[in-house]
Amino acid sequence: MSRLIYTGDTVERFGKRIPTPFIEKIKIFEDEIEADISIYLHITDDNDVNQSIYDDLSNLKIYGGFGVIYQIPDNLNLGTNFLLVDDNIYNDQGERFAKFTYSRKSSDKELEDFAISRAESDSDDTETFYSCFIAISKDENGINNRDLHFFREPNEFDKQGIYGVFRNLSSPLVYEKVFTAPLDESSSANRLAIDPISIYTDASGIPYKETPLKSIQNNYHKTTLEFRNEIKIQLANLVASFENTTDQQVQSFRDSISFMAETMYREAEFLTELDAVRNSFPSRTSTSELGILYNAFKNIIFAANDAVVLEDRVTKEIVPNTKLIDLRGYFVSEEQEWNRKNFDTYEPRVDDTGDVLYPNVFMERQQIETPKYQVLNEGKRTELQIEFDPGTGLVEPNFDITSIFGYFFFDYEKSLHKKSNISQIYEVQKLLNIWGNNSLDGFFSLNRTEILRFSPVSSPLPILVRKLITPYVDNRPLTNLVLNSSQGQEDILKVVQQNINENEEVIETVDIPYMMLRGFDTVEGLDGYRLLAFEFQDYEEASRSFQRGGSYRFNIVIDDNTLDFYDYLVENYEQNLVELKEYLSKAEDFCSFNNIDNRFNDFFVTAIKEQYEDESGYPWLKAPKIFAIHLDLINNLFSGIPRRISEYASNMATLVSPENGTLLALQNLVNDMDEFYEKYYGIDGEVTKLISSRRDPDGNLTPSLKDNTEFIATLGYDDFPDVIDFSVDIEPPPKLKLWNGFEVPLKKNQVKANVSTIAGTLAMARLKKKSVSEFVEDEGGTVTIEAVDAVFEPGVLRTILGIGSATSGASTAIGAAVAASAPGYAGAGLILGGALLGIVALTAIIIAIIFSVSKRNRTREIVRFLNKFINRIENQATRLSYEGKKALIERELRFAFGDSKDRPDAYKKLEKKDIEFLKNEKAKIGNIGLYTIGCEVKNIYSVSDWFSDKTFNIRN
Repeated sequence: MSRLIYTGDTVERFGKRIPTPFIEKIKIFEDEIEADISIYLHITDDNDVNQSIYDDLSNLKIYGGFGVIYQIPDNLNLGTNFLLVDDNIYNDQGERFAKFTYSRKSSDKELEDFAISRAESDSDDTETFYSCFIAISKDENGINNRDLHFFREPNEFDKQGIYGVFRNLSSPLVYEKVFTAPLDESSSANRLAIDPISIYTDASGIPYKETPLKSIQNNYHKTTLEFRNEIKIQLANLVASFENTTDQQVQSFRDSISFMAETMYREAEFLTELDAVRNSFPSRTSTSELGILYNAFKNIIFAANDAVVLEDRVTKEIVPNTKLIDLRGYFVSEEQEWNRKNFDTYEPRVDDTGDVLYPNVFMERQQIETPKYQVLNEGKRTELQIEFDPGTGLVEPNFDITSIFGYFFFDYEKSLHKKSNISQIYEVQKLLNIWGNNSLDGFFSLNRTEILRFSPVSSPLPILVRKLITPYVDNRPLTNLVLNSSQGQEDILKVVQQNINENEEVIETVDIPYMMLRGFDTVEGLDGYRLLAFEFQDYEEASRSFQRGGSYRFNIVIDDNTLDFYDYLVENYEQNLVELKEYLSKAEDFCSFNNIDNRFNDFFVTAIKEQYEDESGYPWLKAPKIFAIHLDLINNLFSGIPRRISEYASNMATLVSPENGTLLALQNLVNDMDEFYEKYYGIDGEVTKLISSRRDPDGNLTPSLKDNTEFIATLGYDDFPDVIDFSVDIEPPPKLKLWNGFEVPLKKNQVKANVSTIAGTLAMARLKKKSVSEFVEDEGGTVTIEAVDAVFEPGVLRTILGIGSATSGASTAIGAAVAASAPGYAGAGLILGGALLGIVALTAIIIAIIFSVSKRNRTREIVRFLNKFINRIENQATRLSYEGKKALIERELRFAFGDSKDRPDAYKKLEKKDIEFLKNEKAKIGNIGLYTIGCEVKNIYSVSDWFSDKTFNIRN
């Protein structure tokens, strides 16, 4: 649950006498508001105490509502309407808690949350809240608490309304703002309150549940409502003591003090706002009536501030509001795949490299138990009825739906610095250093995010199943739209789970696909780096989860108006240049300067300064600063070092100022700024040409940066994780499709044996100048790579020559190779593929290798080639389809047999006849590659490390 911390006095926070409700999530549908509410119960070591706690809950009722609370409450019953979520929650003291979440009955309309029309009927400036609390239903004598059973609707939010009547019988009132005022006057509808919210935490990081007071020193401190009321009473007495005044100023300040006391006393800024009023007093002498009011007012503020600063300090934090989920705007329609803009309006810049939209999507697919679910699509409704045994309570699970959920990440920081239009002109970091880290946020803002899901390929193009769209305004999400395809693809748009409690009543929950921007951090911290995390949730029928294929596409669409910021910079430069020229025009008057030293006369210094209200308008100060900034932005004159920019501007300002400057220096500055402007920002300036559209000699139009105001980061993702399956079926071993299309089970031992056999036989076939099939037929069997490697072990020749007879035994190395190749046949020969290669034949091969240096070298080069080939494709492999794996192997072989200078030595040392042999045996090499990639992806075996170890003697 957001903003909930399991440290400190959690027993107090969760409620000692009455459980404190926590609003987990608020869902906003087209016509209603629905909230998920949880309570946390302390589990002690004494079962009798625990049971008494649970028994006491039957005397409690939960009240919740949108706007105001006046509907009939619901009893607080565990297992009936409060369902157990987790009973193994521990705080930092080792105390155990159980979490229960409230679910309303679908059949009980009186308990539904209020319609969304309440917010729409409110005035524009009214904030609308969802609130809830838990109250004691009956007193110790079993008599109903009257105030809880006779409701009247108040005229204001329950923060000060009906809850105040029986707060002593209840938990704290918990509330979340749902709607707030419109963004601007052009919109009449209230908007969803998804703005970041302020919380206050103490030194231990525990949220402070009350509203603190901000001291005059701008620190926040804990306080009480009684203390605020005491200040309010003192101010009311002060205002009353001046009620007979005839002084208009005194009357005006009386009204200001009274207004602040009534409207601000509950706010954190109560004292600082009062102090702002104090600072606005024009007269503070104790001889005037206004001064007497001032001093009395000051004494109240300072005394309150002295008391506040003695209380514990808290820290203000801005956190995202993740509780509100906007599920309005869901509809079903035909929606085609997003297309690029046509040529007339220019194509948006698309980044499909995974450079800023990270390819490491975190996704999980999990079958969820749905005793009953509904599929809504194109007006159709399907229901699967439950099978429930009231005698035992056992339900045969139905895993009919797969939940797909996860996160993906968008690097906003990198996009702004590397992809934005203004980054093609200036180094963005320099702009941020000067104007602030968030100065470009409004010019490079989220337009919308999209998730597109495609079904497995069943036609020339994938079929779009669903599109999730979230539009944004001011980098804040507005709502979620779900568009289902009408191309014959029925998909789950809404999941309604209906569970049965112990009383055989139906408890219903609703969930829908969504996508949301989430606040997050790393262990080390992001240190202000703007990496955006998006959470998404989707559903599909479980039967589709096991179909091959399918993919997602993630699009982040950015409105790039950063060239508006560029226009502002250039206009600012132009304005400062105009003002500097006006200053020069006055300075060039004959009577303004001394003809001898070109310095300005005193009367000119006085007269020119009188033309400006203050120093902020002096052109001799402003223009050098602007010029220095642009010199660094364009020419990197100061390497972005603020101190050097400031020193240059300060020195230049001195040279052209009325007091110390000269006319010549001023004229030179104007000329330099003029030349700089024409070179870069004028009609034919370098930057102007860069951002302007133009036609080449053939009449083709080159797109303009100013016209291309949309950037799309896009990522295709088909690396679906396995479905988390809670059934007891044993999954069969994965299969590997070989080069010829045959499938074989993919097991660890078979992988080693098959790669060893293919590689060893390839090396021996090349030695005999035969094809693999010819070698196997002529020699009567295959050879493992371990046997070949044993030949190259030091001292093997001496051992072979000392055997005496071929059948008397084999060396330790040969024996080990034989044993590794055919368990159970050690000392008899090598058996693989149903054929036996005896010790006699093997010894003949070994002697041939040993006595022929050229053959020995050929064997070494073939094995080195295979070793490099296996290593390279394993390093390049990601989770590819079968065709993708074959394509990767084909590319690697073309590279190996080509003439690129970048080829490694293992490829370059192949002779022409080696290459011809390997080309003819491409299927065998392809199978080695398929085993390698297939094993690596399935996490069965790392082939490259194993093969390198097994060919150590050959290669070295």
